[in-house]
Amino acid sequence: MGRPRVQFNGQRIFGIAEVIDIFRSLTLAEFSLVDAHGTLRERIDPAVADIREEGAGLDCGLGMFVFQKTAD
Repeated sequence: MGRPRVQFNGQRIFGIAEVIDIFRSLTLAEFSLVDAHGTLRERIDPAVADIREEGAGLDCGLGMFVFQKTAD
């Protein structure tokens, strides 16, 4: 997770909104994040996960998404 880009050796970094959009047919039930400092931020709002702090935002981290299939 972080600023969307392709990094050295083909590693792809996705933005949070980009992942949610890929799975738009599902409902996001829960989101947690391990930031670049190793801090686990459990069950946070993905809309505020990339809030800029002191001019720097989420550049690279591990996003954990729990999606649910919507009842038809």
